[in-house]
Amino acid sequence: MTARRVLHDNQLRDWISGDPNTPNNSAETIVKAVQASRLFAQERERNILGREILVTGFRHELIGKFLAARHIRRAIINDANEAFKPIVDHIALGADKLWLDVFFFVIDEMDSFDTMNKFLLDILKEGGSARILITAYAIGTKPENLFSEQVRRMYENTKLKEDLAQTPAAKTSTTA
Repeated sequence: MTARRVLHDNQLRDWISGDPNTPNNSAETIVKAVQASRLFAQERERNILGREILVTGFRHELIGKFLAARHIRRAIINDANEAFKPIVDHIALGADKLWLDVFFFVIDEMDSFDTMNKFLLDILKEGGSARILITAYAIGTKPENLFSEQVRRMYENTKLKEDLAQTPAAKTSTTA
């Protein structure tokens, strides 16, 4: 069998169904999880007749970002526990939009109230649009009870300041 970059959904279902160790109802669940995953992307491929077929493609660049997220998440947890010196300066990395996917993966796996709030407060104190996007992603994707009121207020204030800085109000807000 030759290696392919894309996979037809029916092939995936057949492979899963053909595995004797997989329960009968798992194929659809796994296919849906693959389609929802950020590691895979829906693509269009043309068959021999020229018809477009939806296929699942693998987003290779996200593998490295996912692995980096695992490392950074440990650094954030260690920093939140204040038992260890951080292994990586995740606050500085949070300023770079190239690292957004990494931090989105970090947020996806974070479920501790204390760790989440300390991390978000730390990055919001530093400011910057990438850090605001990380916080927005966290607030938009995680359960409401995972955030303190302080994080919500700080996010709203930081976002307002960033938005105002791009308006004529930025020049007049210091005189008001």
